[in-house]
Amino acid sequence: MVEEDIDIIARRLAEERKKRDLLISLILGTSIFLLGVITLIITENIKIPDEYKSTILLLLLIIIWLAVTLGIYLALTPPKIETT
Repeated sequence: MVEEDIDIIARRLAEERKKRDLLISLILGTSIFLLGVITLIITENIKIPDEYKSTILLLLLIIIWLAVTLGIYLALTPPKIETT
C-alpha cells in the first residue's frame, strides 16, 4: 500500500518535472533568441528608425531580464505535488 503510493507520487513528480524542464528550456531559449535580435538591431542588420531604437532595445532587455529571472526561479524551486 505505501509502496504503491510512493510509486504514484514519484510518477507524478517525474511528469511535473518534465513539464517544468520543457517550460524552463523554452523560456531561456526565447531569451537567448531575443539577445540575438538585440545584436542584429545594434549592428543595424534589422533596420529600425532611430527614434524607436532605444525604446525597443530597452523593452527587449526588460523582457529578457524577466524571462531569465522566471527561468532561474522555476529551475531552483521544487515542483509541488498534490497527494490527494
